Amino acid sequence: MDNEEFARAGESATDRNALSIQGAHATSNTSTELHSDRLANAMFLLRGWVWETDLDGRFTYISDSVLHFSARPPQWHYGKTREELGNNVVDPEYIQLINSKMKAREPFGPIEYQRIQDGKPFWLSTCGMPVFDESGTLVAYRGVAYDISSEVLQRERLSNCQAQVDQTMEILRATFDCFPEAVSVFDAELKLVVAKSKYYALLDIPMAQFPVGSSYSSILQFLGNRGELRGGEVNEIIEKHMAIVQSGEISTFKRTRPNGLCIEAVSVLLPGGGFLHTHTDVTAVSEMRWKLQAMQREARQLQMRLETAQQEINRLQTALRDSTQ
Repeated sequence: MDNEEFARAGESATDRNALSIQGAHATSNTSTELHSDRLANAMFLLRGWVWETDLDGRFTYISDSVLHFSARPPQWHYGKTREELGNNVVDPEYIQLINSKMKAREPFGPIEYQRIQDGKPFWLSTCGMPVFDESGTLVAYRGVAYDISSEVLQRERLSNCQAQVDQTMEILRATFDCFPEAVSVFDAELKLVVAKSKYYALLDIPMAQFPVGSSYSSILQFLGNRGELRGGEVNEIIEKHMAIVQSGEISTFKRTRPNGLCIEAVSVLLPGGGFLHTHTDVTAVSEMRWKLQAMQREARQLQMRLETAQQEINRLQTALRDSTQ
């Protein structure tokens, strides 16, 4: 190869290298743009945007996805601080909190705050972290912000629903306290929902050990281990009780506790599952019934003795008539 051919070959190689470098740069730029597009799409779907401020707290960058929240373009925010942007529309305590974190060079968030936009309240959440250069010098703060208005609204609705449930439960407890019976309610999973204090007192069940949320089977196990359930092994009795309750049939039974109290229990299935349980102390009624039955037995015995005596009188009268004839 002569010098001219060598030179042409070198130029060709140089051109190929240049094209290769340009291609690499183009690929790198394309990859960066693709990554940026993906990030922008993700932030848009999350109703969020990326932000960056300088050390004075002035915005130097905000992603385009902020447009779904604000009608002002990102560039409008540049050079402005949070105090300037949040004047009369953001709680000053939120701004002071972020500024204190930035002054201390600490990451912060997520911090939730309310902002008034075009007369309409919005809830936002933001977090940020310090950015350092290769020498370890702090150069900026970078973070993300999200519109969480729908989430806050949902939390408020859930809180209101829970408050209504709590109020209903208080009314239910107060209503139960007016009942003479010991009342308890179990849900579809057979967990204790509410119980009158008399329920614990009548059955000698420790309230601290079996609070709301306790399972019906655990209460039966406690009573069975204490000898309160009769008619077989404890586990067998529990299975029978559970089967009766889950069958949905109204069941009524009586049992005498070791302390002599006679308890009548009634289980009623509730709509949607679960059941209402009532326990009534019928000891006095049972004693009266027993006494009445005893009196009835004595009356029958007396009647039998009277009938026997009458028969004897009749026999003697017959014998007397026969002897006088």
